Amino acid sequence: NILTDDLGVGVVIGPLDKTLFQLELSAVPDALHAEIQFLHDSGHDREHVSSSLLNILLQVLDDGRITDSQGKTVNFENTVIVMTSNAGSEGRVGGLGFGRSDQDMVAEKTMKALREFLRPEFINRVDDIITFNHLTEENFLGIADIMLEELRTSLENRSLIFTWTEDVRQKLVQEAYSMTYGARNLRRTIQRLLEDPISERIIDSFEVPISAIHAYVDGGEVQLQTQ
Repeated sequence: NILTDDLGVGVVIGPLDKTLFQLELSAVPDALHAEIQFLHDSGHDREHVSSSLLNILLQVLDDGRITDSQGKTVNFENTVIVMTSNAGSEGRVGGLGFGRSDQDMVAEKTMKALREFLRPEFINRVDDIITFNHLTEENFLGIADIMLEELRTSLENRSLIFTWTEDVRQKLVQEAYSMTYGARNLRRTIQRLLEDPISERIIDSFEVPISAIHAYVDGGEVQLQTQ
């Protein structure tokens, strides 16, 4: 990665030729490196992108290469560049529009947000802009399944059997579902309701080790049964 998502604008380099981009950050131009560090250290808004950084990215899109202060050139031929942004994700999608889907309105809101901080010549050099829909509760259930399986595998590696009821799955999604915070909120909820209590049970059972943990919902709260 050239830029991480923590900076609000992520540029993921996916070379079709595996030998193309086996480079450390030092191979990125000094100006870009310094700009990334400045944005990170100064705590700018996630969508604050300076003109110098955009100029460097424009060079990549225009010329297909970037050159650092020592004359080292990185060639971007046969390379796919994916830039991610949270532009347009704030707030709710609203407005009137007969015959317009929510997806259409999300796409319009995203483009409006992009035009507010990206110059037209930059947007014009992007082949395609893809907008992602908000995660639904059904999506959250699928993600919860993945995270629960990860937890089960982790405990199995410690010779512990972990099982749960369907109510636990539903409870996690009920607690965590948020269009604003996304799936990261689900990870925090699993940590709070399952991982932390399980860790405490394991520590408390030091003298008499447990072999199995079962999670269920009782009285509206996630409970643990050990044996």
